[in-house]
Amino acid sequence: MICLDNTDVIEGGASVTSVVDYTIHGLVGTTFTQLAAGTLSDTLTAALYTAGAAVSVVNITLVNTHSAAVEITLRLDPADGGNPRYIIPETVTLGPGYSLHTDGTRINIMSASGVLVTGSPITMATDPIWTAAGELVIGTGANTAHKLAAGALTKILVGGGAADPVWTEATGSGAPVRGTSPTLVTPIIIATTSVADEAEITLDTGKIGWGTAMAGDNEELIKFRFTAAGVVTIISNTANAINTDTDGFLCVYDAGTGIAIKNRLGATKNIRYIINYS
Repeated sequence: MICLDNTDVIEGGASVTSVVDYTIHGLVGTTFTQLAAGTLSDTLTAALYTAGAAVSVVNITLVNTHSAAVEITLRLDPADGGNPRYIIPETVTLGPGYSLHTDGTRINIMSASGVLVTGSPITMATDPIWTAAGELVIGTGANTAHKLAAGALTKILVGGGAADPVWTEATGSGAPVRGTSPTLVTPIIIATTSVADEAEITLDTGKIGWGTAMAGDNEELIKFRFTAAGVVTIISNTANAINTDTDGFLCVYDAGTGIAIKNRLGATKNIRYIINYS
């Protein structure tokens, strides 16, 4: 309850004029009365209600009817003496459709759908939040927030720097990998690549491992292992698969900058390969 003496003034304003409705209710004597109603102007010292006698204010309601967030303030100026005191925090931001309710002791914020909003400090969203399962609330850096729609099961959230993060299509399968569990072990590459004649696929340098490569529709196949120094040893192979850079062959060899799988079969081929290395 807010107790007003004769000539005390409740004043307030908003960052945008004529979009925030206000109503003030109280007791005049023993009668509950609507003391004032209207819309806030953008003059923060505008008088909303001037007491003509001792009055008890039991509720002040402010409703943002704007399509964007609005900053509001409420103050009590004793005897209209020009020394107002804040009734609510100096500046409260109300999201679109949101409302503030105070009896002078408590402040309640309601969302556009009538849900009580809790939290400290009171920071409202610039558009209605939690309207669908899986939505996220994103900060804007302007003492407000807005929602980010839920992403598909095949997407992961990638940071956007100073902008919103972005849902991005994920590759691979299985559970997410965390920093300490499970422990990552030997990388495995499994891929199919269209490789032009005389073009090649180059692997990282200084790696040890083994692999298999096949050209075309089961045309040529080579199984091999390799050392960190780039020495390729054939485990098994078809007639036109070899571990040197030789024309007319599917070649797996040390290219100087890493192990290379090279197509020298005279035409573009799909190269299917599996490499296990560390």
